[in-house]
Amino acid sequence: MAMSIKVADEVWIGCALLHYENPHREDFATEEIVDRVALENIFGTLRPGVRVHVNQHCVANRPANPGNYRMLYETRPGYRRLWRLGDDFHPSRESGKILPAASDIPDKYHFLLEWYRKWATGTGPSSVSRGVCLRENIMTLSRHRAAPLKDESGATEVRASELATVSEAQEFEAYARRRMSEFFGVELNPGTYPNIPRDRRKTEGKQQVITL
Repeated sequence: MAMSIKVADEVWIGCALLHYENPHREDFATEEIVDRVALENIFGTLRPGVRVHVNQHCVANRPANPGNYRMLYETRPGYRRLWRLGDDFHPSRESGKILPAASDIPDKYHFLLEWYRKWATGTGPSSVSRGVCLRENIMTLSRHRAAPLKDESGATEVRASELATVSEAQEFEAYARRRMSEFFGVELNPGTYPNIPRDRRKTEGKQQVITL
């Protein structure tokens, strides 16, 4: 459900989710952050100001113009990450806002605030447990079945058409297994591990093992 939210807070959530979901990556292209904001769609539509905030208003090591947020950090041209303790910043942003207030964002994103406090100070892992991460990703897949997403190559991945065909429990299980394999970078083919069920379907009277 759409809600009122500051553009800067949307941008912070989008970038924080990218860090959370990709703990081994140092930074993200500006378009990746914009696309992640669009995917979450908290406000109900992608506002033009999102791109401006990603490029300028939220970037700590750029002069305030006019926003003085200190939420993002430019690591190289066209790339950003969240600002963290120890990063430099432009003097005009000394009093700038670093992260959203819990009261200003939906409850389901509050876990990111706790994750950020540990990540930004180097007192915790770069991401929460894989079990929590897996649960959040399954929820994200279900919540955004109608939203397209661009991958790093710039190609548009139409999740709507993929998920529209997932009408049976076994098909969804196979789909989720493939998506999680891509996310974690490990093989989760049917039968690979004892707790990964084998996916079988009847084809012309025979049992066929489906390997994604």
